[in-house]
Amino acid sequence: MVVDELRNLLLGGRAGEGRESAIPSCDEISLPLPTDYIEMVAKIGSDFSIDKKLIVKGPGVIDRFFPQSQRDLEYIHKNTGFFVRGGEILPAGFSGSGAEWISFSNLVCWAEDDSGRKLFWERVGNPDGWRIVATDCVAKFARYEITATDYLYKLLRRSLFCSVFTSSRWPDPDRIQVIFHRVDSG
Repeated sequence: MVVDELRNLLLGGRAGEGRESAIPSCDEISLPLPTDYIEMVAKIGSDFSIDKKLIVKGPGVIDRFFPQSQRDLEYIHKNTGFFVRGGEILPAGFSGSGAEWISFSNLVCWAEDDSGRKLFWERVGNPDGWRIVATDCVAKFARYEITATDYLYKLLRRSLFCSVFTSSRWPDPDRIQVIFHRVDSG
């Protein structure tokens, strides 16, 4: 399973840093979450950063802060969405042939870095079918029809090139460092 392979890649086979259950009860979370993400949190942990670069949010943090990420995008783009084509976010007011509209109200941020680049789920249909959207929130955009765990595993193994996150120096699959964070999501 990809979650087990991801765990081995991130933790070298050891379990997540023994904490209480990271998943609040279903009554406490207003969003449904993809099954692979829930399994990742159960097997690896939540609220962790990879190489002090990419922060994977826990369920409580996602649930509490996803509306703010949507408002941030609306503020940046002065709109409720944007048109994308060929890995680019198109200028406001331009759509053109082959452009696709992405509504910010469908995006839920589940990971980000300190440079403003974010990973979103595009909430259309069943949570287990949500697409992954990677963006720098200004100009670059990439969409993947894979699960969050597939995306992370392939990105970190460098078998997936993401124009938003992959660089010549990151990630380095031989030097992955994981740090767990204690986050108050309430």
